[in-house]
Amino acid sequence: MRETNVTKTKAKTTIKPVTNLPESNSKLDTSSQTPIEIALKIDENGMTTASNLYAFLELDSTHFSRWCNKNIANSKFATENKDYFPFTTEGERYNPKPKTDYKITSEFAKKLSMTGNTERHEQARQYFIACEQGLKIAAQKLQSIPDNSINEKLIELLASMDNRLSMLEEQSGKKKLPEKKYSRWKNKTFRKLNTLLAYVNENSDDELSLPNIIHLVIGETEDIYNLEINEYVDLYRCEFSIDPGTKVQVLDTINHYKDIRDMFTLTLDSIMEKLHIAENTGCNKQRNIFDELAAKTEKD
Repeated sequence: MRETNVTKTKAKTTIKPVTNLPESNSKLDTSSQTPIEIALKIDENGMTTASNLYAFLELDSTHFSRWCNKNIANSKFATENKDYFPFTTEGERYNPKPKTDYKITSEFAKKLSMTGNTERHEQARQYFIACEQGLKIAAQKLQSIPDNSINEKLIELLASMDNRLSMLEEQSGKKKLPEKKYSRWKNKTFRKLNTLLAYVNENSDDELSLPNIIHLVIGETEDIYNLEINEYVDLYRCEFSIDPGTKVQVLDTINHYKDIRDMFTLTLDSIMEKLHIAENTGCNKQRNIFDELAAKTEKD
């Protein structure tokens, strides 16, 4: 196989110890904290860590770094050194490939705890929805209190909290849908795969199907780039909140992640090049205005 320059994209994050935050107090009084703050181990500075949140959500420990890159370091809705602070823990500081952890604000942690499809995510959503309902009831009761000097300030505060919780609930309920079933890349890839399938069946004793060919090219891609496509299928399923019983087409997953898509394409092209197979693009392509202009230019 020919060498390629494709590499997996990684978040460009400066990893350093957190020095601008006070140390957490292990004897923190939690009597004034909400249940969700206690569960997330929010400290006296209003901070927790990504590892604490990840443990609370009971996610697969092998995907921690990938989850952090996607949801924290590359989040469009968070700012470094404001919502999160990357750092290396004491025990990892001399590791050649240290594990990156993050100090994150309680607000950002709560938002992350609501965006997902696990049982823990659902518990967090239900908790904040219950908080919102409780605030609405409290606001209605306060409006009936005659002492307006206190009443107005309390209602203003509760309204602000109500709006924040409503925004969190709305954001958590917005689930991205998987992209359309067909795309230009998939159509082109299927043409190549069918051309390769026809060649294999014509020149070998085996009678393969299209899924067989896809599986073989995936295996070749995994061997060349030392990766597991199934890990990306699981990530795709999690990202789009797809139920475990729902089948996911592996080419949809490959199409979604650009680094894997490029690797798969290069592998497929390399196989076809090695076998001297020309892609079957069809011979019935209609001429268009660009073809006419090109022909006219050549005559002139």
